[in-house]
Amino acid sequence: MAVWEEESRKLVDAEDYFRFFDVDFDPKVLQVNRLHILKKFSQFRDVIDREWPADGPPEKKREAYRKALELAYETVLTSTAQDEKLFKVFQQETSGINGIPSGRAQGAGFAQQGVRGTKNAFTRRGMMMKMVRAIVRPEKENDVVLALEAKGFPAMTKTHVFGRGKQKGIKVGPIHYDELPKVMLMIVTEEDSVPVIVDVIQKAAFVGYEGDGKIFVSPVSESYTIRTGTRVE
Repeated sequence: MAVWEEESRKLVDAEDYFRFFDVDFDPKVLQVNRLHILKKFSQFRDVIDREWPADGPPEKKREAYRKALELAYETVLTSTAQDEKLFKVFQQETSGINGIPSGRAQGAGFAQQGVRGTKNAFTRRGMMMKMVRAIVRPEKENDVVLALEAKGFPAMTKTHVFGRGKQKGIKVGPIHYDELPKVMLMIVTEEDSVPVIVDVIQKAAFVGYEGDGKIFVSPVSESYTIRTGTRVE
C-alpha cells in the first residue's frame, strides 16, 4: 500500500478528505451532508480497491480516489439519502431512458405525457400546449432556472435523476460509473413559446462537452388542478 493511501485511511473528518485529495467544497454544504458524502465515497473507494490492478500505478489510483470523492460530493448534492439508498432503490423507482424517470418523480408532474397527435390536445386560448423536458448538468441547474425566469418562464417542475447517454457513463481509472446525476426540468407552455424556451435552455446549460444534456418536446393531452379536480382550460 502506498504511503498516501495509508495516510488517507487515517483521515476522520470530511474536511480532511477534501483537503487531502485537493477537492473543492462548500463548508456549509459539507456541514449538512458530511455523513452521506463520506458513505458514498466509501462505496466508490471499495469498488476501486476491489477492481484496481495489482500492478496499477499508485498515483493513478490516488487520482481515481480524488475523482470518486468529487463524484460522491456531486451525487449527494443532487439527491436525497432516502431516494438514493445509495443508488439501488432509486434505480428501481425511476428506471428510464437517459435519466427520465418512468416511476414516481420528485415534484408535481402530469399524468399523461408524450401523447401522439393533436386530436385531444390540451389547449389554452386556442393554442396547443407542449411539455418541454430538459435534462441538464446539476451544476447548470441554477443558471438555467434564472435564465428561464428572466425570460418570463418561472413555472416548472424540477427533479433530480440518474442516467446516462450514448457515452454510457464515465470512466475514472479502471472504474466505470454507468450512471451520473442530472437535473430534469419540466415546463408546460403554449406552443409558440417552445422555441424561446429551448433556446434559453440550450444557451444556459451549454458547457461544450459530452453530457451537457438533452431537451425533449411533446404534446400535452390534458391537465387537471388537484385542489379542485377541474380540467384546466
